[in-house]
Amino acid sequence: TSTARLISTPSFLVSTDVTSSYVNSPNGATVSIVVNTSLTGLTFTYSLDGVTFQSSPVFSGILEGDYTITVKDQLGCTASIPINPITQVL
Repeated sequence: TSTARLISTPSFLVSTDVTSSYVNSPNGATVSIVVNTSLTGLTFTYSLDGVTFQSSPVFSGILEGDYTITVKDQLGCTASIPINPITQVL
């Protein structure tokens, strides 16, 4: 006899699954990234330059400038979104 097995694959990561917010302060902005929680089975890393990734979805002390958030899953798939220009608070 044979047994049927259900194999589930993770959802694909797309840019509409990624949102961000930031709070300015005199010491630089804190940027928080949120990925749609319906993407089960995936782990993510996060980047503000597309090169250096970290496991935390929070970046602190971010200086003034334009940034693009890139989220990468363990399969190597990426999704990127621009964030509004961060301006320095005096």
